[in-house]
Amino acid sequence: MACDARGSDRVIFLAEVLDGQAHTVTFLCTYCLACKSKESGSIPAIRRYRSSRIGRVHHAAISLDLPFCILSGEFGLIRPEHPTPFYDHLLTSSEVPGLVDRVATQVEQLNANQFVYFTKRLAQHPAIVPYHDVLAGVCRRLSRRLCVVEFEEAEMGVWRELMQAADKAKVRMIGDRANGEKEFGGLLATHPDDGMLYFKRGEAYEALGENKLAAGDFRRAMALFPKADWKARAKEAIDRLGG
Repeated sequence: MACDARGSDRVIFLAEVLDGQAHTVTFLCTYCLACKSKESGSIPAIRRYRSSRIGRVHHAAISLDLPFCILSGEFGLIRPEHPTPFYDHLLTSSEVPGLVDRVATQVEQLNANQFVYFTKRLAQHPAIVPYHDVLAGVCRRLSRRLCVVEFEEAEMGVWRELMQAADKAKVRMIGDRANGEKEFGGLLATHPDDGMLYFKRGEAYEALGENKLAAGDFRRAMALFPKADWKARAKEAIDRLGG
């Protein structure tokens, strides 16, 4: 199964992909990069690749409590902590079939059912198409779901910046309620369907002793969260406040 999303639809699309997937092992994934750290020996892959794109997808995976992997033309699928030596290898179309065999084995070992693959727009960047073709070939062979999110790198910072703004608004609200509420109001005006904004505001209300308002925000967050574990965290918060 395949699906795709582009540009500003990315966050809504990702929520739709994950909705109802409580028993599905979903990996966020992106491809490697030519620009690498030249540190000697083997170092964690997340340090080897000097890429804001890789860093942002990794951060999104952490925020969503999802596993993350990098598709390397040299090593196949690797986790961010995987010891990775320096290498210089751009995957070519002729190498795709061989790497499909290798990655298919890795996918089975990871017990992955679904991939959300972040890539620059393929039509505009033909050099990265073989990386997409590897993962697409693997998912077809193993009947895994592949969801492709095409973007330009500047777009990936939007969600991360939103979460940072929510954290700042939470801290502000605990110390200066009126201005903190105003900051959350602005964030929710432009992102009304983001459960994490309600969750963060709920935490601020709870810290202020406003349990009724906090419980209301946690309920909104629980309704909007796509993942079962985050729904469970919101439910725990509601129960903690006495329902």
